[in-house]
Amino acid sequence: MMKWENVCLPKDFGGLGITNTRIFNESILMKWVWRLYASSEDDLCCQLLKQKYLKRKPILYQKGNRGSQFWRGLNKIKHGFSWGAVFEVMDGKSTRFWEDVWRGDIPLKIAYPKLYELCNDKTRLVSDFYDDGEWYISFRRSLGGGADLELWKDLMSQLEGVRLNSEKDKVTWVLEKSGRFTTKSMYRWFLHRGVLNKRLCRIWKCRLPVKIKVFLWQISNNRLPTGAELKKRNWRGSAVCNICETSETADHIFFLLCYGKICVVLL
Repeated sequence: MMKWENVCLPKDFGGLGITNTRIFNESILMKWVWRLYASSEDDLCCQLLKQKYLKRKPILYQKGNRGSQFWRGLNKIKHGFSWGAVFEVMDGKSTRFWEDVWRGDIPLKIAYPKLYELCNDKTRLVSDFYDDGEWYISFRRSLGGGADLELWKDLMSQLEGVRLNSEKDKVTWVLEKSGRFTTKSMYRWFLHRGVLNKRLCRIWKCRLPVKIKVFLWQISNNRLPTGAELKKRNWRGSAVCNICETSETADHIFFLLCYGKICVVLL
C-alpha cells in the first residue's frame, strides 16, 4: 500500500526505517570520495587511486568513464558529494571555481548564473583562474555595461581576499557537526532532505506493541486496505460501506458509527 521509497524513510520522517540497501551502498561508496579529498600521504589505497586515475586532479573534476567496475560506480554517484562539501581554498588545485562551494554558502554558478553561462570553461579549478595575485577569467564575449559589469564587480569583491599558497585545499562536511564525513549523514540526506514529522515521532515513542504502532502509521498515511483505497488499485469489489452505503474510508470506519442508514459522528 506504500511506495518502497516511503517505507525506507527514517521513522521520524514518516517511514518505517527499513534500510534501502541501494542507497546505503551509494553512501558507503561516497566515503571513498571523502577519503580522496581528505586522506593523508599514509593512505596507500587513496594514493594508488590518485596515481592511476586522477593525475593530480580532484575526482569531481574527472569524467571517469573508464577504469574498473569500482571506479566507474564511484563516478556515477560522486556528484552527491557536492551537497555536503565546503572547501577552504589554499592552493586552489582541488576546488572547482564555479561548481564547488568555497565562497559563501552556494556555488558561484548559482550566485552568478549570467557570468557562468558566459564563461569559456565552466569546469576549471580555482588555481586555473589565478596567476600572480590576479584573477583571469575568460568569457565568450566582452562584458557590456549595466548588469553584466555590476555582476563582475560583485564577483571581484568576493574574491578580493583570496590568496593562494602552497598548502592543499581543505574540505569540511557540513552535514555533520564534527565536519567529517559519515555514512549515516549521507544516507539520511539521500533519503529525505525534508523536515521531521512530529506526529509520527510521538507515535513511535509511545509504549505500545510494534504491530499497533505500524497500524497507527498506516492510518496516518491513509494506507489501510479500505474499499476506497482498494478501488484506486483496480479492486473489483465495492468501495462503499456495507452498512450505510457511503464511501468506505479510514475516517468512516474509525470516526463514524453506522446504525442502519444513519452515520453518527463520534465526539
